[in-house]
Amino acid sequence: MLKKMLFLALLGGLSVAILAQDEACPALVQAALAYTDEVCSGIERNQACYGNIQIAAVPQADAVDFAFDSVGDIVDIAAIESLILSEMVTPDEWGVTLMQVQANLPDTLPGQNVTMLIFGDVTLENRSTDDQNPFQAFYFEAGIGDSACTEAPRDGLLLQTPSGAGEIEFVMNEVRISIGSTVYVEAHSTQPEASGKLSLYVLEGQVTATALGVSLSAPAGTRLIVPLDAESRPDGIPQLIPFEDYEINSLQPFVDILPEPFELPVPLSADEVNGNLIPEAGTWTLEDSTGGECNGVPFAPNNLGNIIIEAAEDGNQLTMLGMTLERIAPGVYAAANLPMAGSADATFSLTFSAFAPDAAHASMVMNIPAMVCTPLLMQLAASD
Repeated sequence: MLKKMLFLALLGGLSVAILAQDEACPALVQAALAYTDEVCSGIERNQACYGNIQIAAVPQADAVDFAFDSVGDIVDIAAIESLILSEMVTPDEWGVTLMQVQANLPDTLPGQNVTMLIFGDVTLENRSTDDQNPFQAFYFEAGIGDSACTEAPRDGLLLQTPSGAGEIEFVMNEVRISIGSTVYVEAHSTQPEASGKLSLYVLEGQVTATALGVSLSAPAGTRLIVPLDAESRPDGIPQLIPFEDYEINSLQPFVDILPEPFELPVPLSADEVNGNLIPEAGTWTLEDSTGGECNGVPFAPNNLGNIIIEAAEDGNQLTMLGMTLERIAPGVYAAANLPMAGSADATFSLTFSAFAPDAAHASMVMNIPAMVCTPLLMQLAASD
């Protein structure tokens, strides 16, 4: 009898502890967001604000009077080399940082900024070059695993560009990202227990990711993923995949404190994602192009003005420029190591990435011995 009473007492104590933990997690999320919204209201362009504990900041070697160790601290992001945010440790630890980033926005629009809200077990390192603004290029690594409660999203960041500013350019983990929207980002390198990937949940607008010479765009309600290797570098081409609403539902309170709040989208179904990415058959026109040189000499084909596209009814193949491309991912078609006429050693590869039935990106990569070639990147649209 005594053993039974002791067991019940222990069980009761455990239940109280579990209940307290269940209550502590949503309370911490609410408090952390409230702190951040209050103490970071005065943040300006190219600044970071300490929203909630704990955050370890490493300053640049030439930073002077750097202090970023208490809630409400604000510093110029040019002085930051890296940030390491704490995972959730109830009752009060869950690292949150708010940043206002210029990226490639012009100096003539100082009131417009890209907002980055970073939370949880995240490492962020500035990788910008001299011709980029601070944190326009960065390395990003988040923790693996589920969140501590349904009110807390998985570790990551929210990134929102200002309305009317067009597409803003970033480089995340060496993946080129064009954003005209709001996106939720997760990333982790390949580890023994999990394959690495950069995940971009498009919450509004559109996002384009370019990796290994292939570009792919995604509308709201879809997710772009790019495989990452053990060093968090691109290890595959972008892919467009559906997601479930439970993956983003906890983000609504976070979206509500962004400069331009909105309602979270309804995710597109797998059929909608795949069906939306079968290109229309007919004549397509070249809207824009960049690159496409070998040792400074352009190599673009002469027939790029009007391109005839023929897609199989099941969407598994596509014919372009007289070549057959195989579908390697939803909306992505490729033909690799095709022989070049008149050369025994030279080859080229062609990739077509649809982000709507009438819109796509394409890339042509030349492989010519003893020559340095840049990919030809094309923006295509189906003719009316």
